Amino acid sequence: MIDINRHYWRLAVQLMAWSLASILLGVTLLVTALEPFVRGFALQLLIWGAVDAVLAFLGGRKSLRAAQLRPDEYRQVRETVRLRRLLRINARMDILYCLVGAGLYLVPAGYPFARGTGLGILTQGLFLLLFDAIHARRLPAETPPWYDPAL
Repeated sequence: MIDINRHYWRLAVQLMAWSLASILLGVTLLVTALEPFVRGFALQLLIWGAVDAVLAFLGGRKSLRAAQLRPDEYRQVRETVRLRRLLRINARMDILYCLVGAGLYLVPAGYPFARGTGLGILTQGLFLLLFDAIHARRLPAETPPWYDPAL
């Protein structure tokens, strides 16, 4: 049986680390770079980093709150099923982000800000695709025979 609270905490810590690195790099590039390509890339790092930080904070808070509850095997299985489903849906959305980012990156060279934006979206989308897919795969796909999702 997986400890879902620990898994949520691990997700939150890893996502927060990525988001802080994205924010730090994004701010640094925005402050120092003048090239539109770099500024488009940096803006995406900053925006996605901020969104990821909020999600990581909420996930960490959920983990801490759940850890205070009495251990409940049924809740553990239910939360594991929910998290795995959410991560798999997110991975599919990440593919769309990658396609949008690649499309923007491939616009003509006369649009450097759009191309930098595309590379930023593609970078974040690829990370999130790997992150979501790896974490979904680490969760058990099978539920115990006694588990009834209707309850």
